[in-house]
Amino acid sequence: MDGNDPFPRHIYKIVTKNELPAALSADGQTFVGSSLDLQDGFLHLSTAKVITEVASRYFQGQTDCELIEWDTALLDQPPLWTAEAPAKSDDTTSKTPFHLLSNGCVHVYGTLPMKAVARHVPLPFENGLFVFPDLRD
Repeated sequence: MDGNDPFPRHIYKIVTKNELPAALSADGQTFVGSSLDLQDGFLHLSTAKVITEVASRYFQGQTDCELIEWDTALLDQPPLWTAEAPAKSDDTTSKTPFHLLSNGCVHVYGTLPMKAVARHVPLPFENGLFVFPDLRD
């Protein structure tokens, strides 16, 4: 997020090595979601502002985590940022709705192309903490 744009350019997802294959399309080109994402009907992502908190809260102690960073500038179309979660039946646009919550979480109501991934790296857990690379807004 820069001074002119209230929306993040980079969004993050933590997955475990075991869950990643099931979260991808059969050809591996699209992130379709973890089991929680599929259950809730949207992809749970985070901004740089909250990804460390998400790691501590939901992945504490796990040693098989990976960090996926999407660069929204690499998407085929710019994200359609919404002020509220779209209604389930609201499928009137070909753009994927992105909902930025006030707490820094991002809900994506669709899939994300893996070709828009800026980084996909291991997320080491050392001495009781996750070791993150430099995070970008």
